[in-house]
Amino acid sequence: TMLRKHLETSGKEIAELQDDKYGKRAAAGVDSAVVRLRRRLARPQSVRPATS
Repeated sequence: TMLRKHLETSGKEIAELQDDKYGKRAAAGVDSAVVRLRRRLARPQSVRPATS
């Protein structure tokens, strides 16, 4: 019974880890999009002082 209980909980943990992995992949995609957007927005501002 202890082994069965352990297997059931480890199965749930594996499912949670897989969900977590998918969530992290989605979050990483959002993070990289935000970084790209910030770079695009920051570029003109950082170029202006260099030219003046």
